[in-house]
Amino acid sequence: MSDESGATDWWWIEYLENEMDPGVEKDLELLLQHSEEDRVSFEHIRQLREWLGSCDPVKDWPLEDRIGRVHRKVMREIEKDTYFAPPAATKSLSV
Repeated sequence: MSDESGATDWWWIEYLENEMDPGVEKDLELLLQHSEEDRVSFEHIRQLREWLGSCDPVKDWPLEDRIGRVHRKVMREIEKDTYFAPPAATKSLSV
């Protein structure tokens, strides 16, 4: 099932994330039963996903601290941005 573009690898990711269309999901389950190449591909993706999940460098940081820092930074940038300044007074357009 693998091809040069790697496009079919997305199927396995969707399958792992339970985001697969139910009709296609049954087809992928058949592939896993009958295709050694697809079983190997699926297992590599599953292991990579598991490894990346266990290597999350921020998972132990308190979420509130991260959100607070991001919020403060965004608010500073908004305050600096002249786009949000009130418009300058213009001459009256009355005739």
